[in-house]
Amino acid sequence: MENTKEMKQVRVRVKRKEKWPNSYWSLWLERGGLEYRAGQYVSIKVNEEGERRSYSLASYPGEEELQLVVDTAPMGVGSRYVLDLEVGDEVEVLGPMGEFVVSDGHLRQDTKGFLMVGTGSGVVPLRPMINDLLKIKREVRPVRLYWGMRHEEDLFWMKEWMDLEKEYENFKIDVVLSRGGDNWKGCNGHVGDCLKNHGGDLKSWQAYVCGSREMVEETSKLLMSLGVGESEVNFEKFF
Repeated sequence: MENTKEMKQVRVRVKRKEKWPNSYWSLWLERGGLEYRAGQYVSIKVNEEGERRSYSLASYPGEEELQLVVDTAPMGVGSRYVLDLEVGDEVEVLGPMGEFVVSDGHLRQDTKGFLMVGTGSGVVPLRPMINDLLKIKREVRPVRLYWGMRHEEDLFWMKEWMDLEKEYENFKIDVVLSRGGDNWKGCNGHVGDCLKNHGGDLKSWQAYVCGSREMVEETSKLLMSLGVGESEVNFEKFF
């Protein structure tokens, strides 16, 4: 039986705010008693007119605070709201929402592994899903992450990814840069270029894809050509 979480509206305060690489900002909010599943998102009220914007939760259920990682590059109403927030400010949160999660059915015995593919801020919901699989569910089957970004200086969470690789032998990350410098030793190009070199049949793997609409559609087709069943491709389109 699926572990559904009741949606509710809470008012919580900003506990911490940090400038991250490029146009990314990270916010840590009071949890406010919100129960959610790894991969879900919340809706934030961003102005007095009642407009709302949705943001994936970067935190996983085992953490005490709600974490958001927001790319403010679009500089829309949501970006401006996040930039103006200060520690101690109150935020109206509605959630949790979304079905982009590792469901109970995905954990069935014949699943061979869990493949996560994200570009840009599409990695945000994948971070809690990976931590939940490894730390809470104690998953021992392979958990792979392919994360596409433009430049090496855009990357974040790298220490955490490296620590997870050291602690869990079944976890591996491949960072793919479309504009990697001369000293970049990882994958170059687009995520799909690196995925093609994954090696082995991906039949019976569960895949989770998050990014732009175009990226999700292209990656989903590629994964199916590599053996992932259509019903095993789970996705979240950001825009």
